Amino acid sequence: MSKKVYEFKENSQAKHLLWTFDYFDYFINHQKKIQSFNLKNCVDTLIDMIEPLFGNNFITVYNNCQEIYLKEYESELTVALLNILNNSLYELTKNTTRLKRYIVIDTQLKDGFIHIEIKDSRENINTHTLLKQFTSTLELKNNPDTRLFFSHKIIQETIKGELSVEKSTHILKDETFACVNFIIKIKEYPDE
Repeated sequence: MSKKVYEFKENSQAKHLLWTFDYFDYFINHQKKIQSFNLKNCVDTLIDMIEPLFGNNFITVYNNCQEIYLKEYESELTVALLNILNNSLYELTKNTTRLKRYIVIDTQLKDGFIHIEIKDSRENINTHTLLKQFTSTLELKNNPDTRLFFSHKIIQETIKGELSVEKSTHILKDETFACVNFIIKIKEYPDE
């Protein structure tokens, strides 16, 4: 994918929006191509691009990604991760009284699978509703839930992986918080 450089030092939201359009344009209009890439670099680039949106909303992102190399559809995985992170941003900013807002991203190799976990500290978690968003036919206009629907579709149909969600707890700086945990599971060697 050709990289475009934007000079929007003052307006990081415009930068994020243009970058998102580029990825969707690439995703929709180009041939899908499997390539080798470093998952940590992929996530680092994504976080760098959207970090101002989180910082402006007092959300702290902890990126605990390991150096994991995989051979997969990088642009599609990036779009799925972007959609999940945007869903977390949307949900965390709905509650303006919550003082501590976290997103934690973890990756690991386990039993021949690459696990990517995205946890956020939203309150009033209803996993039934989240699971429904994965599989329902949704009205696309002005519906923030379509992010999860498309992420599930990309992970399941294009990458041939799994995307699940669960209520969980996470310990961060000696403090335990309730969270929603999105778990992406991808075969380490997809040809096997």
